[in-house]
Amino acid sequence: MRVFIAPLGFHEDSVLRMLVHYRASPGDRLVAVTCSPLAPGSRRAFESLRAQCLRQGLPEPLLVEVSCSRFYEAFPALLRQLRDLGEPEEAVLEVGTGPRILGHLASLVLERLGWRYTIHYEPETGLDQPVEVPWGFIEAVKLRLSKPEEALLRLAVSRPGVTVAEAARETGWSEKTVRNIASRLRGKGLLEKRGRSEALEPTPYAAALYSV
Repeated sequence: MRVFIAPLGFHEDSVLRMLVHYRASPGDRLVAVTCSPLAPGSRRAFESLRAQCLRQGLPEPLLVEVSCSRFYEAFPALLRQLRDLGEPEEAVLEVGTGPRILGHLASLVLERLGWRYTIHYEPETGLDQPVEVPWGFIEAVKLRLSKPEEALLRLAVSRPGVTVAEAARETGWSEKTVRNIASRLRGKGLLEKRGRSEALEPTPYAAALYSV
């Protein structure tokens, strides 16, 4: 089971495009989060979303209303609703729709729950390309590296393909130490070691996080 979470404003089209993009099925869950009291435009959007989901074989949406002006009341309200669904294999949070505060609320609730989740941006116009931020990158953002790990990673980012031998000379460490640190970074999804020369290549996550 997957759980899709989408802030809902007055338009449901982008939520439907997201569900189609992920090939959602009736066995998945869709949580539409909106502000309370429910505005007439949001009610119409939800009713249309529900009708189209049933027609297209997509998960029937659950409507969750929270107070957008009372964040500390909205947080436990949404947390309870999501926790009651049970932890999914994957959660997908749509951030391109509805009131922006709801996207921030949902992301913090997911962090509190400890769920693995993907952030998905589906432009409301449908003209721009969707953007996906996978769990691997979200997890990498939260990593706290040791000073040696960060030093080796920054070297690999600044000089992609630097070898273990070159890194050892650059840092003053032994090659064994470089290999051990590189192995830890590889386990964290930040570094790859390639070929007989043991070239160190940063992953796209590492390049984004440690290039500045």
